[in-house]
Amino acid sequence: MIRLEEFLERCVREGADGIEMEYKDGYEELYAREGNTALGTRIPSSSPEATALRQGLHSMAKKKRQRMVVDGVEYELRASMYDSFGETAYRVRIIRPKKPARR
Repeated sequence: MIRLEEFLERCVREGADGIEMEYKDGYEELYAREGNTALGTRIPSSSPEATALRQGLHSMAKKKRQRMVVDGVEYELRASMYDSFGETAYRVRIIRPKKPARR
């Protein structure tokens, strides 16, 4: 079973800059993005797992910003909802901390 927090942590560790989830043909397609590359999975839309993921993403999208700490580094998460062919889809941007300027 995929849990949203664990999926986000794994995506951060793998270098992804965001995740997306959208409905297609009876499935929720959940994938991680790094630039123009995406890898993901399909989950039956009626499953408890998909319901929990939608609820978690919906809750995140209602808040302006969230933070998560992975391996001692704090990341900012910006979630949003958008319309994808009449269905609600979700996007979470993972914003990495800026490196301090060199002197």
